[in-house]
Amino acid sequence: MTHGKDWMVGASTCSVGKATPEVVRAYAEAGLDAMEISLKAHEYAALDLPALRRAADETGLTIWSLHLPFSNDLSIAHKDAQVRKKAMETNIALLRKLGENGISHAVVHPGTEPTADADRAERLKESRENLCLLTEEAIKDGVQLCVEELPRTCPGNCSEEMAYLLEAHPRLRLCFDTNHLLKESHEHFLNAVGSRVETLHVSDYDFIDERHQLPGEGQIDWQKLIAHLEQLDYKGPWMYEVALAPAPGRRTGPQLELADFVRNHKALMR
Repeated sequence: MTHGKDWMVGASTCSVGKATPEVVRAYAEAGLDAMEISLKAHEYAALDLPALRRAADETGLTIWSLHLPFSNDLSIAHKDAQVRKKAMETNIALLRKLGENGISHAVVHPGTEPTADADRAERLKESRENLCLLTEEAIKDGVQLCVEELPRTCPGNCSEEMAYLLEAHPRLRLCFDTNHLLKESHEHFLNAVGSRVETLHVSDYDFIDERHQLPGEGQIDWQKLIAHLEQLDYKGPWMYEVALAPAPGRRTGPQLELADFVRNHKALMR
């Protein structure tokens, strides 16, 4: 069984809003072990993965994953077949670049919102079919694809839907976002699909909506959740998805610095 204190500590670049060699160096200097690249959808075209990889090699930071672009016009489950086609082409091109640059994991959203009840089954079906195709592409590129559970009316908002989506391919894995579950408990979700968890998005919330708070600012029972992940023999990073700056409807705590993630992990794992 793994122990939480041994997990790599990482953070998404959504914490700082950009992904540059300077950011890689700042993450390493703060004591972080790993990074997930996550940008606004329109920013991926200018992303310089070779430069980021060089900075990571120089500093010893692991670029663990890249979050594939997410927006309504880049949804793999969109009603419009042309939008789905564009989303798939964009994702496949990025998976190939990840393979070329030795980045081992990619996270993908199974869809967007709002998703009407009457349309839900079809959106889930389209998502599962495209997740199968993306997983096949990821395997060719040497990348592990991970589908993320989502909140509210998004496809994949509960363990039942995630189990259905994960049936897309035996090599598809799960990115567990700790602040997205609004319909069931963490315990219920992990009992159902926890064996497929490959990576995490770590943040706290109030169980009413996603908040992306620093652990301890919300209502998650972190000791219980950590123990459950240890029992599942989770081996990926403890990847924070928390903005450094407070924002309305999200974090209301103080301004953070990157080193706060390292300190927070250490406090949680005592």
